[in-house]
Amino acid sequence: MIRATAFVPLVVLAGCSATPQLRLAARIDGDFTSTSLPKRIEAIAGPPVTTFELRRARLDARGDVPGGTSYRVMLDFASGITEFKNAWLEQRLAEGAALRAGYMTEPFGLERRTSTRHVTFLERSLADTLMPGRNAGAMLHGTLPEFDTTLAAGVFKDATPQGLAVGTAGVHFTARATVAPWRNAAGDVVHVGTGYSHRRFEGNVVRIRARPEAHSVSHLVDTGNIAAIQADLLGIEVAIVLGRWSVQAEAVHARHDLDGGGVADLTSGYVQGSVFLTGERRAYRSATATFGRVVPRAARGAWEVAVRLSHLDLDDGRVQGGRLTDATLGVNWYADRNMRIMWNLTAARLAGADTAVIAQLRLQVDL
Repeated sequence: MIRATAFVPLVVLAGCSATPQLRLAARIDGDFTSTSLPKRIEAIAGPPVTTFELRRARLDARGDVPGGTSYRVMLDFASGITEFKNAWLEQRLAEGAALRAGYMTEPFGLERRTSTRHVTFLERSLADTLMPGRNAGAMLHGTLPEFDTTLAAGVFKDATPQGLAVGTAGVHFTARATVAPWRNAAGDVVHVGTGYSHRRFEGNVVRIRARPEAHSVSHLVDTGNIAAIQADLLGIEVAIVLGRWSVQAEAVHARHDLDGGGVADLTSGYVQGSVFLTGERRAYRSATATFGRVVPRAARGAWEVAVRLSHLDLDDGRVQGGRLTDATLGVNWYADRNMRIMWNLTAARLAGADTAVIAQLRLQVDL
């Protein structure tokens, strides 16, 4: 990322002589999508499409001020409506520990916590459907560097992308813990982690639905409104990077306590692997237990080939939302540290309704 850094004169307080910093960034994702849909899926998703979509158009401002305070505000304009993607303040409490408050991503999942600038495929996997997303709240997080461990926990309230969160219903507790039991100086790593979330639903209603890992395609599985009081989510995550090779997998179990008695157990998961043909490796960020930016070794750029298999099961008892399985082949060309071209070919199998084929191409520019 190319950053513009502004240094603002500081009024010295109590002998402190630091300067606030502002780092600005911008990002554009443009997607071309073409689909081939069997008749039974057309009845759900509509006719096949060949389309261009402005997937993301973001401005990002972050920085630090004296006293251990940092901030971030990220806005997205792609939908035609200005949406917050981040809007928080953070105060450092001690070495390796901080308290964050505002609008943010809840601490759950490796793929979910990794920025879409750095995920391997155009869209996150079907497992993401059951993971918490962005909400308003407060989170305590930190690291234990000597053990390569991260810990995070917070309380969150359902909020709109415009940052609106009202009332006391829809309050959730979410936590994540990770450890890298083996890591070397070259960048090879073994990562394991777990996440938990207890969620109370506003109005005792929740709806879960998913697209087939293509944003311009309609939702293929949908529970409709579920009369549920609360849910408990449990996730596990594993990743291994060995030189140019990497594998990554996650699984999520969501138990919903239904209004009127009974439970519905919904599940999702994925496994993926990738290799850099030009010798680079995925960049592991130990401070956040996520993956970061790939920087090509040479002017020709970096080439990556990846495969992923993901599954989502929204059928259990009184809840019948459908089952979807996606298999994806991906090829990424990292032209430089700021531009990436991504190609995905996905076969999406909807239980009882044959298989859709989706081809996608993205130009991602991150400045």
